[in-house]
Amino acid sequence: MIRNYNGEMIKAFAEFYGQGNNNLAEAKAMLYGVKLCCNCGFSKVIVESDSMLIVNLVNQRMKPPWQLTQIREVTETGNFLFVHIFREGNAITDHLAKLGESSKTFHIFNQVVSLPMKIRASLKLDQDNMPNFRFRQKKNQFTINDVTI
Repeated sequence: MIRNYNGEMIKAFAEFYGQGNNNLAEAKAMLYGVKLCCNCGFSKVIVESDSMLIVNLVNQRMKPPWQLTQIREVTETGNFLFVHIFREGNAITDHLAKLGESSKTFHIFNQVVSLPMKIRASLKLDQDNMPNFRFRQKKNQFTINDVTI
């Protein structure tokens, strides 16, 4: 999702990437996102990803494979900053990824009202600075943000 400095959505997309692993999907989504930013004329961009591996590869902390060299080439002319965020801060893009996976098609959203309700709700909570918690239930225990109760 591309947002302005106030957190308001400018564009969002969801895509099905087929066979592969999560790192390949993260890299492909990041590549499409930075190309979309460049096509929209944005030159000062902060790219947030919950994949520390991908962020480290793009930031040249590790030798990059495949699409990551393309990401570097696309972003050379602008001012792109790639930063790691925790999964809880990336709920909106996780919802978009799940949409792409479940629908097996490509979606582009130019307005907030065109987003599915669940994604709009997450965006609103994020804009209101409401925390996002990850809940996982295990047999006979309850886990909140990796802390077992």
